[in-house]
Amino acid sequence: MSFGKKLRELRLERGLSQADLSGPGVSRSLVSQLERDRIRPTAQSLQTLSEKLGVSYDFLRDSVTPIENACHTLLKHACMESH
Repeated sequence: MSFGKKLRELRLERGLSQADLSGPGVSRSLVSQLERDRIRPTAQSLQTLSEKLGVSYDFLRDSVTPIENACHTLLKHACMESH
């Protein structure tokens, strides 16, 4: 399961809105982008989200799979090379 799907599932299980997850370094818009797997979470956003969702930081961090990390890195480099 992707990070975004897991985040959305956890949020809905707890009856929270995207705005409810807002906090330091996390806007409602950021939550939306994370849930759609458009961006990767930062350490700060993972910390805020884990506190709001009542799960450990490691649990959320481990939801970002190595393949997602690899794809993000490849896309980042491809975009940098094309500009």
